[in-house]
Amino acid sequence: MLKNILGITVSAAALGLFVIIVDWNAACLALAGLDYFYLLLSLLFMALPYLFRLLRWRLLLLPLAVLPLRPIFSAMCIGFLANNLLPAHLGELVRAYLLGRWRQLSASAVLATVVMERIYDGLMLLLMLLGVLLFLPPGPERAGDLSLTVIHSAGLAGAVLFGGLMILMQLLRSRWHKMEPRLRRLTSFLSPSRQDSLIALLDSFAQGLAMGGWRQLGGIGLYSLLVWISFALSAWCLFAAFSLELGLMAAFLLEAVVALSLLIPAAPAYVGTFQLAAMFTLGYLGADTGAAGSYALLLWLISFVVSTGFGLLALSLEGVTLKDLTKIEK
Repeated sequence: MLKNILGITVSAAALGLFVIIVDWNAACLALAGLDYFYLLLSLLFMALPYLFRLLRWRLLLLPLAVLPLRPIFSAMCIGFLANNLLPAHLGELVRAYLLGRWRQLSASAVLATVVMERIYDGLMLLLMLLGVLLFLPPGPERAGDLSLTVIHSAGLAGAVLFGGLMILMQLLRSRWHKMEPRLRRLTSFLSPSRQDSLIALLDSFAQGLAMGGWRQLGGIGLYSLLVWISFALSAWCLFAAFSLELGLMAAFLLEAVVALSLLIPAAPAYVGTFQLAAMFTLGYLGADTGAAGSYALLLWLISFVVSTGFGLLALSLEGVTLKDLTKIEK
């Protein structure tokens, strides 16, 4: 409940600031001049990452089972839909639960693969951000909008966070059998049944962290790269739709900053934080607040429509209802 209130408060504050800053007359003019060909291309590129996410998650699941693509696709898309509609962004838990139930797998082990997926995403984003900063130094006219120091600090903090999580996850997997006796001693105050349940849960989670050979790891890395290249191409095409003369490096920077902003607690669908991060990044890149505001709104809308559309398709394929999702949340 506290997290839900915090997320709604942060989103409301971010959305309020966004509304105040944007020049809405200029925003309407920017939307009126939209090039719909590039808008369609942006929509198509926004859908492409779902293919690469599907293939990547299948690789991450290989230590648990060799699964067909359909249940993986359905669980993944329903999870993204849950992030759009449910508070606290519980989509990862939803998709782990659904895939575990459909394929008789431990939901805890499946959740571990989702955690690894998020860590790969974070590390890839940080590599992109560092690469972009090498090729896109700030001009003096940008310094007042988004400090390069802030971006560097966010990148460093993210590197520590995701790198540390990767190390901790692999230590848990590789040293689980040594850690288990110590964990039993630490949880000796629990009843035997509850202690066994906790140990079994962590044991399943550790199994889900199993890593394959170099070929599998290379595939996971490649699909992670393709996911974010596709997102950047979507953002780049939307630049062209608004006649913004910004290059592909600017699109990579935009996607990295927006994606990192999604780590901030927010309302469902990341309302407010998404738009504010996109607008400030475009301001840093030299766009006026009108074009930046309309661009931020449309990029969010494209992302929302694609993820919601795939989620509703998956619900239809699997015979799951929105009411069922609220039951999973509880």
